Amino acid sequence: MMRKNFFELNGALTLKAVLSFTIVLWLMNGFVLHAKKKVDSGKPMNDSFERKILEEFYDATNGAEWKNNTNWLSNKPLNEWYGVATDVDGRVINLQLGENKLSGYIPDVLGNLKGLAILILWGNEISGEIPGSLGNLVNLVELDLSDNGFTGEIPRSLGNLIKLEWLDLWGNQLSGEIPRSLGDLTKLEWLGLSSNKLIGEVPSSLGKLLNLRALDLNGNKLSGDVPSSLNNLTKLEWLDLWGNQFTGSIPFIFKAPNNLTATAYNRSQIDLTWDEALGATKYVLFDNGIQIADNITRTSYLHRGLMEKSVHRYAIKACNAGGCSDLSPVVSAMTKHASNREILEEFYHATNGPEWANNTNWLNDKPLNEWFGVGVDVVGQVTRLDLSDNKLRGTIPSSLGDLTELEKLDLGGNKLRGTIPGSLGNLSNLKRLDLSGNDLSGSIPNSLGNLTMLEWMDLNGNKLSGTIPRSLGNLTMLEVLHLKGNKLNVKMPELKGKDAVRIFFKSIDIMENDANRQLK
Repeated sequence: MMRKNFFELNGALTLKAVLSFTIVLWLMNGFVLHAKKKVDSGKPMNDSFERKILEEFYDATNGAEWKNNTNWLSNKPLNEWYGVATDVDGRVINLQLGENKLSGYIPDVLGNLKGLAILILWGNEISGEIPGSLGNLVNLVELDLSDNGFTGEIPRSLGNLIKLEWLDLWGNQLSGEIPRSLGDLTKLEWLGLSSNKLIGEVPSSLGKLLNLRALDLNGNKLSGDVPSSLNNLTKLEWLDLWGNQFTGSIPFIFKAPNNLTATAYNRSQIDLTWDEALGATKYVLFDNGIQIADNITRTSYLHRGLMEKSVHRYAIKACNAGGCSDLSPVVSAMTKHASNREILEEFYHATNGPEWANNTNWLNDKPLNEWFGVGVDVVGQVTRLDLSDNKLRGTIPSSLGDLTELEKLDLGGNKLRGTIPGSLGNLSNLKRLDLSGNDLSGSIPNSLGNLTMLEWMDLNGNKLSGTIPRSLGNLTMLEVLHLKGNKLNVKMPELKGKDAVRIFFKSIDIMENDANRQLK
């Protein structure tokens, strides 16, 4: 059963429509720690107790029928049982069995795995009630029981999981009201309760979840007013209220419009698009700090008649009768192919250059090879841009694709957001591309399949979604492809890389629960 894609764009929001901001969704990597501390028996100290718990879980969920039950019930170390990871003391910290054909029920005894940090059981056929004993898993950071057949009420005890950052229960048959205790999960960034049978009002206590980035309540039978306390959720980037029975109105805008993009055409016009904002009736557009339009009602705008080689920095506000939001992040665009220096200057502004950890010589008149992180060839063309772990913020401007002599682009370990520009597919000399460890979202551009010189591509640890482009099969020089820690769906394309190529996926949100596959 395919897992639901939560990041589809939708149209204008009415009270019963979907608000869709592109979520800069945080997904944590799974622990892969091996038990090393042994006692005289040769087994970790906690092995016997937790082994019995997992054996009972196996029986309760019809383990003999699982899609993959490698080493379960054997005498091998627990960290060699499929889907299980342990810490150095042998305690179970990770149980990931998503889309593995589990059925039956979750036994109460699972709540005794006190070291558990990740519990992922989505996409199975587990039924019965969610045991209240899961509220004893006080070290839990991620709990995903979505797309199963759970019934009954959401246990109030889940409010005890004060370290929880991800809670996803969508696609079950849960009933009753949303527990007020969920408002105590102050570290929560994702709360997914959609496609259940929940009733009553949304508890105002959810307004205490100040770190929440996504709240998904669609497809229930919730009623009453949407609580005004949700206006406290200033980090919220995506809200879905569709398919309920709410009354009244939503008189506020949570934040500025998201995903503003600017694409230049034929040297004299720039096409702007952005996502729909909650409650907006019009948009106000700014260029280089000056308002240029105040009556736009659609989420697109064509800025025409521009001068050649002109640089534009756009921002936008969403407005309704109650006022306007803050300005969106600034997005830059040029109307003509620019010099290497101009492209780097735009990149500096787009990624909050004044706040970089090191911006030595940037924007001054010194040669580009004296700018921190920049390398050039004998004629002064930029061949290397390495600004990894340098506190970059903002978006990658599409003009970066005009650095056509670039051989290495490393922007890993920063806080870049937005989408990967398709223009990077123009970097025909690129050998190494590293955008790992950022907050990039959207799909992998098909145009990256044009990078036929590429040997290394690392997009690990972002929020990328969709399928892996078939065009990556053209990368015949590719040796390493890292895509772990995203929300990519698999079926994999037929990649044609060297024998040494390996691809790494986090099992969550991967249709084929395959965390380590050799490519052909």
